[in-house]
Amino acid sequence: MQNLIVLGTYHNVQGLKNFGGSLTDPDYRLILEYLKQKHDVDFIFEEASGHGPSIASETALGGYLDVDSETTNAALSHCAEDSHSLVLEILSKFRVQEIPTKMGLTAQEWREATWIAKIKAEQFTTGLVICGVAHTLSIAFRLKAEGFGVETYCYEPIKIWTNKTGP
Repeated sequence: MQNLIVLGTYHNVQGLKNFGGSLTDPDYRLILEYLKQKHDVDFIFEEASGHGPSIASETALGGYLDVDSETTNAALSHCAEDSHSLVLEILSKFRVQEIPTKMGLTAQEWREATWIAKIKAEQFTTGLVICGVAHTLSIAFRLKAEGFGVETYCYEPIKIWTNKTGP
């Protein structure tokens, strides 16, 4: 049985060279190395959305594939959904610093199905799937339903966002 380790995290910490919101997180590289060694990973699948290279692509010892290199824009063009009306409604009624993002389920379902097809097409024993936090459980359940052994981790480095250095 092929096994997949799913690591959900913020895209900002993936070290994506062509992603405007990238942040430096020294712990992320250490966590990747730990997971790769612990699980003897021989292939990395990453939701890099064409913004690479990334820390994962630069440190991959076996195969590497950006599973989302062309699917984001294709998904949005195939599955047009209104994602701005809620934003405009909230902004017109409240003074808030942050607003929720409407998750277009049809587009996300299409993207994840595309990722799974790409993963199934590769030869590997144990793969590491790096994706955004919002995809962590849904992609894990889908991969399990496809017959893969799945283990899931979620890395949300709060200290980076709050600039705290201690407890």
